[in-house]
Amino acid sequence: MKEEERLEFLVLFGYGKASLLELCALEESRLLDFEVVECYDSFSVIECTLSTARKLAKRLGGASKIAKKLSNDLDEALETLELPYRDKFNWTISAYECPEEIARVAKEELSYRFKSEGLKKGRFIIPSQERGRGKTSDEPVDNNQGMDFNTARVNFELRFEDVAKRILNHDRGEGGPGFDFVIEGGSNLLKPIFAQTIATIDHRGFEERDFARPHKDPRITLGPRIARMMINLSEMPQDGAKTASHNYVLDPFCGLGTILIEALCCGHSVIGSDIRVDIVSKCRENLEWYSRRYGLSKDQSITTLISNASFLSSKIHRNQSIGAIVTEPILLPTFKSNPGKIEALRLLDLSKRRYSETLNSLVDLLPRENSRLVFTTPIIVDSGGSFHEMMVKVDSTRPYVPRKLSQVKIQYPLQIETSKKKTVHRAINVLSIRPPP
Repeated sequence: MKEEERLEFLVLFGYGKASLLELCALEESRLLDFEVVECYDSFSVIECTLSTARKLAKRLGGASKIAKKLSNDLDEALETLELPYRDKFNWTISAYECPEEIARVAKEELSYRFKSEGLKKGRFIIPSQERGRGKTSDEPVDNNQGMDFNTARVNFELRFEDVAKRILNHDRGEGGPGFDFVIEGGSNLLKPIFAQTIATIDHRGFEERDFARPHKDPRITLGPRIARMMINLSEMPQDGAKTASHNYVLDPFCGLGTILIEALCCGHSVIGSDIRVDIVSKCRENLEWYSRRYGLSKDQSITTLISNASFLSSKIHRNQSIGAIVTEPILLPTFKSNPGKIEALRLLDLSKRRYSETLNSLVDLLPRENSRLVFTTPIIVDSGGSFHEMMVKVDSTRPYVPRKLSQVKIQYPLQIETSKKKTVHRAINVLSIRPPP
């Protein structure tokens, strides 16, 4: 059987440096055979086979999509682009920090090439000017409609959900898959990178696990994408036949089980605990729903406990080796409005003490050197619009930084939300067990 060719791909991020950290942690785990060759805040370039790139898109939580790199030259990229030779197809352009002239010329040249190839029924899906929000159109668009090129650099894209549904995998009888032409000019690149999207992240799976499970409460639980990022950040390098499922992922504040479900998706066994009896009951029902819907491997198991997190060590069976602790402790009270600065700092100080006491009582459950503790901390936006965060120190640990990012400034807590419209934001923290002196 012919060996599959290794190519370069762009991984486009949804959460900035947190997404970059997730990608590099997954590279170190060696669960998938890929190499990060260039690192930027909004995207990375990786080298792997096409099949591995598709698997990676299925695995990541913090990315939006993966695109095959075509060229740094527009003419060459347009020649390399794989066109859909069929009666009907949809297409779009995604541009990131792209010089407006290049985006305009790219659209014109693509339309010209369609005509020269006899592709007369390509339907252009209008991207949104604001990154991360998209709109679609059912009507063909001529060369000069649908985009505003009046700024020095432009940013526009379809939401990755729309790329998956309308561009890569039609389900409305509109013809076969089309294409998304990507122009990446960010991070002060000397020349833009031109690419073609080959996969988006598993938005349908994340959506199903978020909304189809029996119990959900988006007001208090984190989303599956962030939970998946946290699981990927907890992965240790694999050693031969030892698989992820031989180590348990522990969530001592399991709530409705979002983190546990994403851990099961990644092949782990799980232990979830919470002090609230009713919450543990709902978590069990969600985990049973996942088991019926997705199934478990013969090596996977599920344990749920009703316990104060500080007393968990006496309740976990000695044969249940904890590979990682991944959790979101109770954040803060629900705010009706943004608190003043003094009140925000007071609440964070109380929360910091509770975090420190609890996490220090749990760290002994991680016996392996470099095992990871991944947790969220809150950031409060006060009434004046200022952000206030808290740093939690845990004994016998050190901040985790992948070797690939040793020269990149990674500062915890790593904020993953930036809108001032929300009062409480999440930040991610990743600590690894310090080797003994």
